[in-house]
Amino acid sequence: MNFDDVIGALLKREGGYVDHPHDHGGATNFGITQGVFTEWLARQGRPWRSVKNMSEDDASRIYFMQYWLPAKCTDLPPGIRSIHFDSAVNHGVARAARLLQEAAGAEPDGVIGSKTMASIALMSPELLKSRYVSMRYRFYGRIIKRDRSQLDFIVGWLSRMEEFVS
Repeated sequence: MNFDDVIGALLKREGGYVDHPHDHGGATNFGITQGVFTEWLARQGRPWRSVKNMSEDDASRIYFMQYWLPAKCTDLPPGIRSIHFDSAVNHGVARAARLLQEAAGAEPDGVIGSKTMASIALMSPELLKSRYVSMRYRFYGRIIKRDRSQLDFIVGWLSRMEEFVS
């Protein structure tokens, strides 16, 4: 499983333009915030434009460069790549790394290095995926416990996790 195998499903999960009043990230398109899009455009030497007008191709490029590669998805067992990529997108690359590390029994420092990879190698991909799913459910619970306004998103979060529970 590689990036091309998972990006279509991720873009579908993220959906189109949304500007929900309780989303701390603000307006998004394909799940990408205006801030992330603005920074990416600047690095590309392109002029500012609204995230509302972002193309699917731009979203795919951002996801590859800013989430897939930094999250080291290609280095992971194939059965873990999709959930880890989704986690990096939904929670941020460092938080996704900590969730994966907790699932693998490694020190949760937010950086996937040799110690994390060694812990991953000692665990069956099926068990690791199951534990990773559990870590993400718990994390959603902590988000809601901290800020009840985030309960608005629970149906979407649970729905996105359905793909990984099988």
